[in-house]
Amino acid sequence: MTLPFFRVHQSHIVNLEMIDRYIKGEGGTVIILDDGSQIEVAGDEGSF
Repeated sequence: MTLPFFRVHQSHIVNLEMIDRYIKGEGGTVIILDDGSQIEVAGDEGSF
C-alpha cells in the first residue's frame, strides 16, 4: 500500500489528497491546501 504523502520541503510532508492548488511563479512554488494553508516547495538545489 502506498500512502499519498510527499516531502515538498525539508520541514514539510504533504498529503497529496489535500492539495487544492499548485502555483509556480517567479518567486518560487507554493502549494495551497484544502484548508487554505500555504506551503513553499523546495527548489532544485538539493536542499534535502
